[in-house]
Amino acid sequence: MASTYLTKTNSGAGTTTKGTFSAWIKISSIGDDNILFREYESSGNYFSIKLKSGGIEVYGQANSSSFMNIKTTRVLRDFNAWYHVVVALDSTLASGGDRTRIYINGVEETVFSSDSWIGVNGSFKINQNSEVQTIGGYGSAEYFDGSLSHVHWIDGTQYTASPFGSTDSTTGEWKINTSPSVTYGTNG
Repeated sequence: MASTYLTKTNSGAGTTTKGTFSAWIKISSIGDDNILFREYESSGNYFSIKLKSGGIEVYGQANSSSFMNIKTTRVLRDFNAWYHVVVALDSTLASGGDRTRIYINGVEETVFSSDSWIGVNGSFKINQNSEVQTIGGYGSAEYFDGSLSHVHWIDGTQYTASPFGSTDSTTGEWKINTSPSVTYGTNG
């Protein structure tokens, strides 16, 4: 398992209610704390996207209380495959399922083992001034065990999977778009 990850400290305030994470991932193990993305203020105030027991989990905590916990029923198990994961956030939308959307290989996930949605207009604890964003890990025990490629963080816009990939008309497989047409925003 790797013991390194990328970090960036936000230089200004962005949009706390909207954002998109996109990455191509290849897993090497199925663990509980494979961090893909995290923004951290303190131990009781953070937002994370990770693989937890093979499923994609989107979790947020404010003042030491969970404000959202979404986990896919679908489990990623193929150690030889590249998966494309998109987590699209917009808490200004009326329906909980629209506020946090998860796509795997271009297909929106609709079945969850945990589906505690963020409230309307709630802060995801993202894109906040002077907070640390990490990709591929956090701390000393939460490293992503695998490979990450073409990682994008978007501040202020909820995108579907289509700017980042498309279905190959010959093979039917989801393929990468190496130059997505997106607006990254202040902290993207």
